Amino acid sequence: MCRYFTAVVNQYIIAQHSEAEIHSRNLKPGSPYLGLNKFEPGDKDKFFGREKWIIELSNDLENNNLLLLLGASGSGKSSLVQAGLIPYLSDQWGASQLVTIIFVPDNNPFTSFSDNFPKKYHSMFNNI
Repeated sequence: MCRYFTAVVNQYIIAQHSEAEIHSRNLKPGSPYLGLNKFEPGDKDKFFGREKWIIELSNDLENNNLLLLLGASGSGKSSLVQAGLIPYLSDQWGASQLVTIIFVPDNNPFTSFSDNFPKKYHSMFNNI
């Protein structure tokens, strides 16, 4: 009887708060959890527990000169790259050796990429 009562009480308490109310709550200061926001390079100290993936991605990038990261929407791909891989590569290779371009593609991802690419590198594309 106690188990049943506990389950009912927990369901009742959970049902008291709407999803909108839960999502609108302020996070505690210093919390490493960003809610539904993605981690960015400045959040590298809050982003932990994925060191093995970061090293594997770094090794793949060094061996292949290209990295494709596929995953379900909301699975943490952007956070892994922005708060994990980019700071790791910056530390390993030196910040001056790393060109970081972060953008959200629109209907034409190639145009989006070109528009966000630093102007000093545009001449490289003109010769291709």
